[in-house]
Amino acid sequence: MSSKRDYYEALGVGRSAHAEEIKKAYRQPARKYHPAVNNDLHHDLEIKFEEGNLKSTLLEKLLFSERAREEAEVREKADIEAGEVTEVFQSYGLTAEESKPIVDALRKRPQAWVDFMMRFELGLEKPDPG
Repeated sequence: MSSKRDYYEALGVGRSAHAEEIKKAYRQPARKYHPAVNNDLHHDLEIKFEEGNLKSTLLEKLLFSERAREEAEVREKADIEAGEVTEVFQSYGLTAEESKPIVDALRKRPQAWVDFMMRFELGLEKPDPG
């Protein structure tokens, strides 16, 4: 019989942690090990949650909070966010000029822009329910 892992402890947060605390605890290693940030890694290392309900609860809190923040930034700080998209593409070797048509297209599709930022800037994706 395997012992259950305390995911709050794994993240270094208390059981009463709010979404912002969980997000911060998750984001630091997620960003550190994301291949767009650390090109030396051959694959994306992430904090792995192995058990159902706690996994869903923690990640859903994180994703909801982070998505709301990204949606606000896309609306309120569009130029800064566009610069961040350009930086992501530059980390893959594209120039600002090469990135511009893609950035312009994302500006016209706010939800796609948020999806892009969640995945490529933050390394966060909606978990597979299966």
